[in-house]
Amino acid sequence: MNNYIRDNRVATLRHYLKVELLGLYDAREAEQIVKILFQHYLGWSSTQMMLNKEEKLSESEILLLHQALKRLKQGMPVQYAIGCAYFMDMSLKVSPAVLIPRPETEELVRLITEDYAHQAPTILDIGTGSGCIGLGLKKHLPESHVTLLDTSSEALAIAEHNAQSLQLDVQCIHADIMHYRSEPHQWDVIVSNPPYIPLSEKQEMAPNVVNHEPHLALFVTDQEPLIFYWRIIQISRIALKPGGKIYFEIHERMGESIRKLCLDSGLTKLKIIKDMQGKDRMIVIG
Repeated sequence: MNNYIRDNRVATLRHYLKVELLGLYDAREAEQIVKILFQHYLGWSSTQMMLNKEEKLSESEILLLHQALKRLKQGMPVQYAIGCAYFMDMSLKVSPAVLIPRPETEELVRLITEDYAHQAPTILDIGTGSGCIGLGLKKHLPESHVTLLDTSSEALAIAEHNAQSLQLDVQCIHADIMHYRSEPHQWDVIVSNPPYIPLSEKQEMAPNVVNHEPHLALFVTDQEPLIFYWRIIQISRIALKPGGKIYFEIHERMGESIRKLCLDSGLTKLKIIKDMQGKDRMIVIG
């Protein structure tokens, strides 16, 4: 990296990183990514970056930034490039084995924490990935009893790592939801952000998502786009306690299809909730 810049001052490095990223991102996004790199590797806030702009970085610090830049220039999302994502004030380990947690999913966690404030619900997080939903719920509902379930052993290992690093006491189950059997009346809450993007939409998606995030957690066939919602609803018939609820994150264009699925399954008490962008994003059943 030093071969391409004048010196190792923060201001110079910050400018260099931003210019190198402009081929992949617009100026605002590039600047935001540079801030993330400095926060992650140096622990610096935006204010500290400005105040310390004349400070010189060590060779080891420069090497870390250079290695992250190399991964970013290969199209890797910044969360994978640094190996972590921030969600509900938690730092979570992530890798291409798990989806990158999205802000919309934070809205789902907040909805549940508001509904169960000061309570101790039993919660099953299906398709947990990094553990973001279940761990967010355990952190904000500390008396809750949370179980994380995933079919991917790699994903579950990351969720377990995150639980340990955050010192959150949760249970983990390695299981395929299509074959999972729950004890009767075990859960107050079943929550899931299952795969819901039809394969036909792949071409509309950003290359850094398609090329790096796990397809197992993203896509469903066009023939059975609601297969996981259907399966979880079937499980809930036995697994939910009386008065229990299902919380789903949903495809913005599938709200009415999932409503019909629920009604056809005899579930009439439901509500579709929009996200901050005004798109159908969550459904609460029960």
